[in-house]
Amino acid sequence: LGKNNSINHNIALLHQRLGSNSQAIEYYQQLIENTPNPDYYLILIYLYKLSGQEQTALQMVKQGRLKFPENKDLLFYEINYFAGQKEFDKVLILLPMALKLDEFDKDLNYLAGFSFDSLGESQRAEEYYEKVLNIDPNNYDANYALGLLFLRTYIMESKKTELLFRAKQLLLTAMEIDPNQLKTLQSLTLLYKYSGDQIQLRKINGQK
Repeated sequence: LGKNNSINHNIALLHQRLGSNSQAIEYYQQLIENTPNPDYYLILIYLYKLSGQEQTALQMVKQGRLKFPENKDLLFYEINYFAGQKEFDKVLILLPMALKLDEFDKDLNYLAGFSFDSLGESQRAEEYYEKVLNIDPNNYDANYALGLLFLRTYIMESKKTELLFRAKQLLLTAMEIDPNQLKTLQSLTLLYKYSGDQIQLRKINGQK
């Protein structure tokens, strides 16, 4: 491989367009050694994934993030990878860096809530779901998740009627936002069973 980066860039691009992934990888590897660039790392990650080399792609993310720790695309790729693997403890290590870049990103705040929720940290989950709803009150996922969290807390930990009331408000809001979600109806069915509201229970059963 030559050291003329402009030529290497064009050859790498050509191989990529022709679908010659292994040759493209070879040239992009040379490019990141000579002139590191976040875009080259992102292309290599994509090519390794395309070649079925998921772990190598992840290693490339980590290398790229060491060189470009503030790069949003590399950081988000790593977060999404761990979220996809359901490794929520690792997601939560990375999220503060991402939220520093965009603290009002509703997807990031929801993911933080969902990660804490998955790890059984209900209070922290509630905090982040509330943040999402402050940013976007009509967010289906946050209304549903927080409603379900309150319902679950009522059933498993505390029989405080306030929890049931808040769960009902949030789940009904979620149903208004997206009436076609079966999981919302199922959660409301459970809620009405616990509250003893037979009229609403019959209505819900008629909607299924």
